[in-house]
Amino acid sequence: MHPGKPHIAPAVLIACLTLPGFIGCGTTSVNPPSPSLPSSTATAANNVAAGAVLGYAWDSTAAGLRPILGVPGAAQFGSPIYGGASYNNARACMEKKYALLTNSSGQASLAPLPSGVPVQIADHLSAKEQIAISPSCSAALLYAPGTSIATLVLGLPGSPKAQSLDLSQAGAITSAVVSDSGLVLVASGQSASGINVEAVSSDGTTMQVTAVTGLAGMAFLPASQNALIGDAGRSTIWLASNLPASTSLNRVATSSDGVAQPTAIASSSDGRWLIVANQNGASILRVDLTRQSATSQVACSCTATRLARLNGNSTFLLSDLSTGPLWTFDGDSPSPRILFIPAVRSSNVAGVAR
Repeated sequence: MHPGKPHIAPAVLIACLTLPGFIGCGTTSVNPPSPSLPSSTATAANNVAAGAVLGYAWDSTAAGLRPILGVPGAAQFGSPIYGGASYNNARACMEKKYALLTNSSGQASLAPLPSGVPVQIADHLSAKEQIAISPSCSAALLYAPGTSIATLVLGLPGSPKAQSLDLSQAGAITSAVVSDSGLVLVASGQSASGINVEAVSSDGTTMQVTAVTGLAGMAFLPASQNALIGDAGRSTIWLASNLPASTSLNRVATSSDGVAQPTAIASSSDGRWLIVANQNGASILRVDLTRQSATSQVACSCTATRLARLNGNSTFLLSDLSTGPLWTFDGDSPSPRILFIPAVRSSNVAGVAR
């Protein structure tokens, strides 16, 4: 067994889940998940999110997943869940109410939100796994930058099936995203033509898509194999259609639309809006991919390093959770706006181990 390479039971690892709201069963030849326990046996009452939940953010300081309670413009952080020393990373899907969690022992687990008991779905992963979830949350990719093997999980959340995915043809991976059907888009090392972006099918077949002078993010559109690709060096956002076989590339936003050295891009849940976080000028753009309305640009006195989806069609976190306030973009408002969430209170720092 090579370090950093996931071990999957022959062919496919299928987790049998009996969690509330999850239905699906299969077999696995090694280490089947322990039977689910009632969530009340493992959850402190004051750690269960109550009322409106805007989303979740991983808190590396508390090593826990924090609920963001409230609505845009009136939100605050709650006490962390799945905290303590048990996990080292997590990503949440608000639409289907689950979280994927990883730990330093190289295991990945699936948990219903807000308080379900995690069930292991993969093991023998890297201790530095990144988690990418597809637009409609039906698929996920677990990968470690610099490695050549990833874990693709399909059938989320009811019937998760994990399989090893060979990315060696694409080279040393720096970033990756996954479509709802399991097609993977990867960015790999610097070459003479720039940073390569390639499409990888579930069988490992790799096809070149394009090369960018500086990667500003990638994002699949929901229920499709079309993807947005940001080129920071050219201040251009591309739409790659009909991946992977007959790919066509079209510019959907450029400097004339307000794109200025972007640092992150995202698609709205319905696929209508392209969201662009600019570094130069510190602004957020909302571009209508249907061309039915004009582009909106909102100035931001913040550093937008990411666009992490929150509850809603086009509402996003703009940075990782830190000791200061966290900024959000509310693209669902008639006039897009930038809002903040107050910093985590000191009394809310400790997490609950699972």
